[in-house]
Amino acid sequence: MRKIFLCLLAAMPYMAAMAQSEWEVPEFEKKTEQSAEKETAVKKKKKAPMIEEKYGVGAVPLVDGKIEWTITIPVNGKTGKEIFEKALETVAEATKAKGQSTRSRITAVNRKENIIAAFFDEEMVFSNSTFAKDFADFRYTLIITCSANEEKVTLCRMSYKYNVGREDEEILGAEETISDDASMNKTRTRFYKTYGKFRKKTIDRKEEIFNMLRAKTLQ
Repeated sequence: MRKIFLCLLAAMPYMAAMAQSEWEVPEFEKKTEQSAEKETAVKKKKKAPMIEEKYGVGAVPLVDGKIEWTITIPVNGKTGKEIFEKALETVAEATKAKGQSTRSRITAVNRKENIIAAFFDEEMVFSNSTFAKDFADFRYTLIITCSANEEKVTLCRMSYKYNVGREDEEILGAEETISDDASMNKTRTRFYKTYGKFRKKTIDRKEEIFNMLRAKTLQ
């Protein structure tokens, strides 16, 4: 009993001080809470989608099981024949642009229906350094159909020749390379290491092609 009494006496100043001041969180508890908050933030960041919207789900459309993009460029005040002649000139120039192989060419024209078909075989560079260059030969077809006041452009029949000149050289079809299923994980939050770069570069190149044709057509 004497020991209990002495303990109570010793605690009385501390209890009185607590009663006279506001409650505080001990410093080590604050640090623990801050660490927990940082850890939670890091986990959320890791779980956040790593794919930009422009490259995400639906950015690569499938039409009857094949990947293709189509745009319609309005060209007010011009006939189909006028638009066709301008498009023919533009595509001919594009087949001879920097980065194109000698295989790039206009493959067929239909002057009655104002249709142009062209094949392109160009270099697609993923990375380039003093010691190594990672690239593929990107092959695709452009089909341009011209009518009064508009030009319809379709980019299709895409494939890639990868590891050019090496023993493991291969031809990759676009559907098995840049489609949602081929290039992204099941949760659609990350690209697969090999095919993600093909998808991003192809989407970027598609935008360049369409923007070039749009600018030339409207000149």
